[in-house]
Amino acid sequence: MVQRYEYQILFNDKEFWEQFCQGLQLKIPHYFGVLEPGLRCHEKLKNFLADSSGSKIIMKPIQGHAGRGIMLAQYGSEGIEIKTPTMTYSLTKFQLMTKCVVQEFIEQHPLVAEFSSSSVNTIRIVTLLTKNNDVVLVSGSMRFGQADSFVDNWSAGGVSVGVDIENGILKKYAYDKQGNRYTEHPVSRKIFEGFRIPKWGSVVKIARRIQEVSSFYRLVGCDVAITESGPVLIEANANPDIVYQEQTSGPILADKTVFDEFVKYDLLINKHQRTLYE
Repeated sequence: MVQRYEYQILFNDKEFWEQFCQGLQLKIPHYFGVLEPGLRCHEKLKNFLADSSGSKIIMKPIQGHAGRGIMLAQYGSEGIEIKTPTMTYSLTKFQLMTKCVVQEFIEQHPLVAEFSSSSVNTIRIVTLLTKNNDVVLVSGSMRFGQADSFVDNWSAGGVSVGVDIENGILKKYAYDKQGNRYTEHPVSRKIFEGFRIPKWGSVVKIARRIQEVSSFYRLVGCDVAITESGPVLIEANANPDIVYQEQTSGPILADKTVFDEFVKYDLLINKHQRTLYE
């Protein structure tokens, strides 16, 4: 009832997701279209870059997840270049291997960019739609890229810090995928604790809106970026990593409201969870 498998395609297929968000008139990155392997790939990529208001565009595999396979196309010193998390190719030597959606590269809020300016740093909010059709905020965290990475995912070396979902303030410690703990960003040295995420109320509003219209899927992870003009919805996740959320933000069942709603859905999976409040 909470996460019905047949509906996961809505969140997992980025082309499908794009059409869904457009229908809801949600603020999302500008969508240029789809890029497919083939002879016209380079020509279309040139046209997409020419049509963009900036100098960069993002390519995401239709079925990609956890930041895998994301590429950045930009103007370099010798023409158009394609950047992956590990390599940079000239357009003439680039070979697209899988179908991708193409979006604008988000210019993030300058206060957020102080942590990491090369990556688009995003907030993950996990929501639950209760049996009474109320939206509960389960957990929140914020991810930051490292060095010159253009993605913020753990799998690409990023770090993540918990967010107090009541007020949008970062907690003290961030963690990387190996469990290393940081009080400041490893590169910029900016302190995490106490940083207030700009336009937090609007971020929560987007997450609530996605969960409200997804009554067919009752536990969703929503990823949002912050620009100077407001938050932008990047994507939503059918299977948000709860272990990741608890490492960065603390145990979700410590929140009595979340605990009670999990009980109603029979989501407590062991005796330790069931005795938590006894």
